[in-house]
Amino acid sequence: MPVNERFKELIKVLSFTPNSLSKELNVTQPTIKKLEKGETLPNAKVLIPLLERYNVNINWLLGGQGKMFLDGEESSIDKTDSSNSRNSTCTDVKLLNDKIALLEQSIKDKEKLISMLEKNQK
Repeated sequence: MPVNERFKELIKVLSFTPNSLSKELNVTQPTIKKLEKGETLPNAKVLIPLLERYNVNINWLLGGQGKMFLDGEESSIDKTDSSNSRNSTCTDVKLLNDKIALLEQSIKDKEKLISMLEKNQK
């Protein structure tokens, strides 16, 4: 299942509309529409709040690995977590940022390859 299909499934499970999700994540409605259509991948501005507020498993969203939610439930992270949980979340965010950087580099590499192929066809 592509990322955009998992994203649409997540919106449905969390009982958001694209409009309400855009407000919740503080992003534009066109951003949500592009994510739903698969025109773009979720960036840190989308992924980090999904992880922190709703415990969304980013590995599931981006790669289809594991369950939709880290704890297997549709719940927000308890704001009274112990410092161990906060440290774990910080580690998750760092790993997430690293994964996003790799995805962005992969996109740039593919764009360069497409450009080279287009030049060779001329």
